[in-house]
Formats: sequence, C-alpha cells, structure tokens
Amino acid sequence: MEFSREECPKPSGRVSIMAASLTGLLLLQAVSWASGNCYESRSSGRWIELSTGTIQANRTGTGNHYTLHPPEQKSQKVKGFGGAMTDAAALNILALSPPAQNLLLKLYFPEEDEEEGDKMTVCDFSIRTYTYADTPDDFQLHNFSLPEEDTKLKVGILLAQHPVLLLASPWTSPPRLKISGAVNGKVSLKGQPGDIYHQTWARYFVKFLDAYAEHKLQFWAVTVENEPSTGLLSGYPFQCLGFTPEHQRDFIARDLCPTLANSTHHNVRLLMLDDQRLLLPHWAKVVRTDPEAAKYVHGIAVHWYLDFLAPAKATLEEIHRLFPNTMLFASEACLGSKFWEQCAARLLGSRDAVQPQHHHSKPPQSAFLQSTPQTP
Repeated sequence: MEFSREECPKPSGRVSIMAASLTGLLLLQAVSWASGNCYESRSSGRWIELSTGTIQANRTGTGNHYTLHPPEQKSQKVKGFGGAMTDAAALNILALSPPAQNLLLKLYFPEEDEEEGDKMTVCDFSIRTYTYADTPDDFQLHNFSLPEEDTKLKVGILLAQHPVLLLASPWTSPPRLKISGAVNGKVSLKGQPGDIYHQTWARYFVKFLDAYAEHKLQFWAVTVENEPSTGLLSGYPFQCLGFTPEHQRDFIARDLCPTLANSTHHNVRLLMLDDQRLLLPHWAKVVRTDPEAAKYVHGIAVHWYLDFLAPAKATLEEIHRLFPNTMLFASEACLGSKFWEQCAARLLGSRDAVQPQHHHSKPPQSAFLQSTPQTP
C-alpha cells in the first residue's frame, strides 16, 4: 500500500483516523537457502503470529534484496515493540466509541509483553503546558500531583492491558528549578549536581513513580532526560531541559540514582542519553567510563531523527564494541518532523485533531476507565 503526497487527506471534524487493513504484513527472518521464521498479522484476528518453514528465493523480482546473517550468528536480542502514550495519543483514542477503543487495544497488544512509553509532564504532543509540582519553594514536593491528563486519560488506557512494560521519559522540570525559569529555549537546572535543585529534580522522579504506583502501574525503566542536547539550543521551541554529557553523568551519580536506589523503586532501570545517535559514542564514553554513574546505567536510549547523519557502524556498532553488556534501546521515532512528511504530521500529530477535546468540561468517555478498577 502506498500513499503519495497528493493523496494525503486533510483532517476534518474532531479527529482524523487513517486505517489500513492488515491482510498480509510479513516480517521475514530467513536466508534464501535455509528455513526461517515468519511473523504475520491479519485483519481476521491473527497478530504477529509466528510460523516456521522454508523461504523460497525469488530471483526474478525487482524489489529490494536483503542479506541476513545465518541464524547461528546471533548478535542481539529484541526486547519488544511499543508506542508512546502521550496526551495526544490518549485524546485521540478516547475520541473513539467505546467498542472501537476496545477493538484498538485488542489489535495493538499481542499476548506477549510490550513496551509502552509515557512521558513525565508535558511534551510536544500535549495541548497545554504543565508540570506536576509548580508550587514555589516546595523542594520536598509536598504539592506534587498528577493532572487529569494522567488520571483521567492515560492511566485507564495503560491499565486496560497487562502485562506491559512501561518506560517514562521527562521533557522538562518545573520552570522554578531552571536558570531561565522557562519551559523551552536554552534551559538547564540551577546550581550544580548535588545541590537542592538537582536533588529536587531527582525526587520528582520518585514522586512520579509513587503517583503511578497508587494507580497500580509500575514502571520498567526511566530515561534521564528526553533529548538533553535540545536544552542547550537558544530558541528551541519545545519543552526541554539541557544537559551536557558531563552534567548528565554527575546528575546520575550524585542525585538521580542514589535517590532512586533509596526508594521503593530501586529496581527501575535507568537509560541514559535518550537523544540522537549522532551523539554517540562520545556521550556514552563520558557517562559509562565514570564508575559511579556506570554502575546505575542499564542501557542507552536513542532517537532516529538524525540517523542519516550518523551511520550505525560508527555509532551503535561502536557502542556495542565498547560496552557489550549495555542495552541499546530505540526510544523515539515519529513521522512528521521533516518538511516532506507534513502529510503524516497532519494525520498523526496535528493539534487540530485533539484541540476540540480541550473545550470539554470533563475528559472524553473512556471504555478503559469503565472496565478497569481505579484506586481512590
């Protein structure tokens, strides 16, 4: 199935939905002369179903040809596949009828574990700016609380299907903890690692995990910061918090991980970087060669937006060579960020699709919230 730019429909009404019937999506793991595995999804209900057999080579075809290593040459394991539970995702899901919501969930989740990404506070797929702790001078975060974007929208969807592995990624700290006092632009935390501002930001992670635990949701991992390099850029338009590699290293070693280790969430894994792989291997060398920081870091999260500038061999393969026991995790990939992808941006990420929801006095109806018990 192909969509040209001219065929791209414009959003209309409250929400735009593009659906494709999965009648024969095949993911092949095989070589032409050997048996292999086939993962197949169909609209009849089969979803990523595994079968084995012999793959017959098609030497007359004109399509792309891929050479795969023989199955005995194992270099990596796949943890799973997932998506992002942003404010926009929740609003669009809950704009569906309750039966459609349940059908979507059934189609999206196979029986095996999946990763699902949640953001800590606002992100660029939110329709307003907020954090969980904006009270001035509240360094102990006594007034920390989840807004309706979490309690009325995302929690019910995340609870509806278990088991699921949850990853949280923060975009911005409360502005009061930043040098500039802004949510975007060139922004970093006040002070130095180990001080009250960094300790408060580390405590924010624990408060977030505590709040979701009250709703029976446990997180598998957190990242230190979403795209920390963007907070070093003057005029950056989205919510951000800047870290250099050295700053992130010291924050991990002196604030974040000791705070997590002394909490009930000491088993939550930590992923560093969470930014473009263009920053590798330098960023990883700075953090992973420090003994205190390295003992806490479980993996390295990467985004795909600048992959065309950063060949995998010089970045990911080099990281695997330097730190073979460190997991590599693809944490973000989104269509619509480039000017030639505006079709996808209008369909999947446009605020026009969710803006009418903002005028409701109550959150939209959720079949998930109806069918799952909630913690008072």
